[in-house]
Amino acid sequence: MGSGLKGSMLVDTIKNTLLQVKKASNTIKLDKTALKMITSYQRIFEVSIPVRMDDGKIELFTGYRLQHNNARDPYKKGIRFDPNVNLE
Repeated sequence: MGSGLKGSMLVDTIKNTLLQVKKASNTIKLDKTALKMITSYQRIFEVSIPVRMDDGKIELFTGYRLQHNNARDPYKKGIRFDPNVNLE
């Protein structure tokens, strides 16, 4: 993620963003199916990557990629790293 937000701050940010999207969708009278499409994921990838550390031990790191809707353009690209990342 690399956003600098931690734990509950990130959860609050996501909840606030979804609330803003829902308010906007009400204002423009967006169809409920369209709202559901833009606020959910099309795909979630979870990977486990084994890495040999400097001391010779192997650590297993987990990574995630969530893809929303690609109806207008390809999915956003880019990789962000954060040691505290989780699926939430």
